[in-house]
Amino acid sequence: MTTLTLDKLTARIQAHKNALVHIVKPPVCTERARHYTEAYQQHMDKPIPVRRALALAHHLAERTIWIKHDELIIGNQASEVRAAPIFPEYTVSWIEKEIDDLADRPGAGFAVSEENKRVLHEVCPWWRGQTVQDRCYGMFTDEQKALLATGIIKAEGNMTSGDAHLAVNFPLLLEKGLDGMRAKVAERRTRINLTVFGRSARRPVPESD
Repeated sequence: MTTLTLDKLTARIQAHKNALVHIVKPPVCTERARHYTEAYQQHMDKPIPVRRALALAHHLAERTIWIKHDELIIGNQASEVRAAPIFPEYTVSWIEKEIDDLADRPGAGFAVSEENKRVLHEVCPWWRGQTVQDRCYGMFTDEQKALLATGIIKAEGNMTSGDAHLAVNFPLLLEKGLDGMRAKVAERRTRINLTVFGRSARRPVPESD
């Protein structure tokens, strides 16, 4: 019978921890950036929520899957251990500025292969003017832009990673279940009046299951 010990690491966990902490400069993974760019370019005619769903599906179908020796809980976000994926749909401005110098950043350097540099130089220009950050700046008034330019007020973190700060309504999901949420969406669709200007913008929900 296995005894659970919470005050020390097992040899297996310690080995995994050592493998992580000894990576001084984590690698950059460009798979996600490449796959999302391909999907967005292919589905420009579709609403943004549908484009996002198709991009995720494309990435999950094409991405590298790896399982380390003796892992009991598997799953990773990139093609290598501790690699940093790139999210071009949020922002590309800082990436374009630092692509060639990421390895030299003091205290937070990343290992970027020449191939990954090539991929980033290829995909980033396409996203200019189409990112979440670009949309946010487009909504600011001149006064707000001037305040941001002073450096006293910072908003970039929310513009480039704001989705991570949203709280999902888990109680509602647990109460209704996935089938209940689908039924709610179906019912709302029946009440959409497409003859009223502006209402069609509320319909970008994939029809398939």
